[in-house]
Amino acid sequence: MLSLIMFLVFMALALINMPISMAMGLSGLLAIFLSGENIISLPQNLAMGVFSYPLMAVPFFVVAGNVMNSAGLTTRIFDFSRKLIGHLPGGLAQVNVLASMIFAGISGAAVADCAGLGTIQIKAMSDAGYSRPFSAAVTLASATIGPIIPPSLMLVIYAVESNASVAALFLAGVIPGVLMGLSLMIYIVYLAKSGKESCPTNPRASLREIWRALKNSFFAVISPGVILWCLVSGVVTPTETGVIATVYAVVVGLLYGDFKLRDLPKVLEESILLTALIMFVIAMATIMGHIMTLERTPQLISGFMLGLTENKFVLLILINVFLLFLGSILEGMPILIIMIPILLPLIQNLGVDVVHFGIIMCFNVVLGIITPPMAIGIVILVGISGVSFEAIAKASLKFLIPLIAALLVITFVPQLSLLLPELMLGG
Repeated sequence: MLSLIMFLVFMALALINMPISMAMGLSGLLAIFLSGENIISLPQNLAMGVFSYPLMAVPFFVVAGNVMNSAGLTTRIFDFSRKLIGHLPGGLAQVNVLASMIFAGISGAAVADCAGLGTIQIKAMSDAGYSRPFSAAVTLASATIGPIIPPSLMLVIYAVESNASVAALFLAGVIPGVLMGLSLMIYIVYLAKSGKESCPTNPRASLREIWRALKNSFFAVISPGVILWCLVSGVVTPTETGVIATVYAVVVGLLYGDFKLRDLPKVLEESILLTALIMFVIAMATIMGHIMTLERTPQLISGFMLGLTENKFVLLILINVFLLFLGSILEGMPILIIMIPILLPLIQNLGVDVVHFGIIMCFNVVLGIITPPMAIGIVILVGISGVSFEAIAKASLKFLIPLIAALLVITFVPQLSLLLPELMLGG
């Protein structure tokens, strides 16, 4: 009963635009008072919520993404992608997706992708004759790849909450992330060839031009591979991979000359603020998790859903629909922290691998940046593109077709997620 009251209060506060972290904290605090539990448990749970070794990777990945943006490496990535595939049907829309796939291996966050590549991509597409709403929509759709291709802040948080392996989750995200990109690229070909969108194409670049663009962006383009190699080779732990990513970003930025040491304080300040926000949300969510644990809410919900049907595929579809709904009204990180303890007993009863489910859950949650009314990605792109919220939302919703198709394939073909972890980690 307390869990239900807490969740309803949380939803009410969130819907009146109270900051999500405060809504979580206040609803959890109310539940603690109603339970009669000693209030001393509050600071204890706050501290324990962020006392996790894997979470130490978060600030380093945040810094790495911010350094890449500040150093202008996003421009180099976009230019290389343009030379490589700009001649394909869909032109710069295809380039947009490929650049986002590469940048996803650096930033680890959809919002960082929107902010980092968004300005470059939308300007280039608009200058080439693409409509601004379509340009913003492609940018937003391709940004959803960010939390799936490693490194990923969402996957780190999922690992902490579920006790899954960070390394296994990072490897599990590679093939699904590529599948997301390919599904978007195929859909863009359809839009271009059917005439539903005007998509000018670039002339095919010569091998010399492609080689020159690769040389100018080589260390930026290979950075996802460097990070992934460090992870699977055993040279460093997944947490220490964040440190490698940060050092690599700084060195590459200095090497290209686009990043100066005097820029570092500003980058660190932005990274500290974002990291503090992430950690504060995690701490607040821990209070809600504590109440749900006391009431055995996860076990009760699991039993209820299994009472409806024991069909694995039907339950996975229901979970997907529920998570997509939550993503449209809440931010991704609180959804993960609140729902992981609730859904884990259920998926374990279904025999779903916890690593596979991590990809399913993060995929669902990240689609929330496209789906109103929350749609934080649309809000960011309104500021970047100057296009209205309604126009971007209308143009973006059509991209849910290929993304949801990819989600269903990933949901029902677990080997797409589990192949690399099994090959590289032996399990």
